[in-house]
Amino acid sequence: MTTSLSTHFMFVALLSLLRMANTAALNQDDGDLRFNEHTMIMSHNSAANKDAADGDFFKLFGVDQEDSIYEQLTINGVRGLSLDITIDSSDLSKLRLVHNPFDYGDFETELQTHLVRFLEE
Repeated sequence: MTTSLSTHFMFVALLSLLRMANTAALNQDDGDLRFNEHTMIMSHNSAANKDAADGDFFKLFGVDQEDSIYEQLTINGVRGLSLDITIDSSDLSKLRLVHNPFDYGDFETELQTHLVRFLEE
């Protein structure tokens, strides 16, 4: 298999399902609404942020978000993440967070650092 396996696909993490009790956008009266009737803030290319660019001059061109994933969740109230993910060509068992030609880190490491930290608070 070649690097054609590294076709990008969209991964959307709907955090509101995991944290409905703590989400300011939803209140107790929303219990009768179907999921598609809720509205939540999501960030596009969530992983393509200044924190993940780590000062790399070229990666900064691909940045879509000012804040790290953790800051998007805690400060900005984001409850959905849109991530571009590709298969790591050097290790087909790993996934990478990308945006255009830029690599913003290992999927598992970034989610452990930002998403899991948020969910455990």
